[in-house]
Formats: sequence, C-alpha cells, structure tokens
Amino acid sequence: AARTELGTVFLREGNAAAAIETLEKAVSHDPRNGDAWEKLALAYMAKQANDKAEHAFERAVKLSPDKAEIRNNFGLFLVAQQRPDEGVPHFEHALTDLTYRNPGIVLSNLGYALFLLGRHDAALVRLNDAVARIPNMCQARFHRGLTLERLQRFDDALLDYDMVIQLCGD
Repeated sequence: AARTELGTVFLREGNAAAAIETLEKAVSHDPRNGDAWEKLALAYMAKQANDKAEHAFERAVKLSPDKAEIRNNFGLFLVAQQRPDEGVPHFEHALTDLTYRNPGIVLSNLGYALFLLGRHDAALVRLNDAVARIPNMCQARFHRGLTLERLQRFDDALLDYDMVIQLCGD
C-alpha cells in the first residue's frame, strides 16, 4: 500500500519513470492489489507503453471489477487508442458503482465515446446528464457542443462553446 501511494505521488508529479519503478515493486509484492495495477497502467500510459498499460488495466479490472475509477480510466485509455466501442462498456459499468463520487466525469467520457461512434442522440443524453451534475465542467460542455453541432443544432452548440470560453478561457 505504501509503494502504491508513493507511486501515485510520483505519477501526480509527472515522474512516470519513478512511478513505474515503484508501482512495479508494489504489484510484485502484492499482485492482488487492483489499485496498484491501475496506477501502474496510468504510469505506462504516461510513458506511451500502451501494451503494458492495457495489460495492467486488464489486471486491475480483473481484481477490482466494480471499481468505477478503474473502469473509467480504462475506458479513457481505450478511447485514446481509438477504440471507443471497447471503452463504452467500461464507462457504463463505472456508472453502476454508487459509491463513486464523480459520475459526472464518467457520463462526460461516455458521452464523448458515443459521439465518436456516431451515436449522437445517445451521446447527447449522457452529456446532458453530465452537465446537469457538473454545470461548470468544460469537457462535458465542449463535447456536448460537438454533439449538438453534429445534430445541426448550431445555436445550442454555440451556447456551450461560449460557456466553455467563459469558464475555461482559450
């Protein structure tokens, strides 16, 4: 647990190499630590070691299948790998974790993945839910603007884009 926490600190500080070294030791000492595997996956992502990141995420999900944070981060990884169809089930599963404090973030990520898949009406539903939960979340508003634009609701899209500029600047 201490190595996992230290590795997480290294990761937050942007020191992916130290995070990887520390987290690899953590999982070697406790291969059943889902949190350590997830943080190791994030560190591998930071170093663009995508095969290793995917393997570590798979281990984390296997060990902690219902933990929303792990599912959300794995979904984000898959979207970044241009595999949003594989990310959607992870986001949807993350929403079933009623103890997770950030469902608005998951809804935003799910909405964007649905947008990428061309499922614009479904994306809009999820992005509306995300904005309702976190009205000042620039990411959700921007993704909703993209979706509204694709649905040719240009005035509504402009409202979201304007709000993004007001909230987040450039």
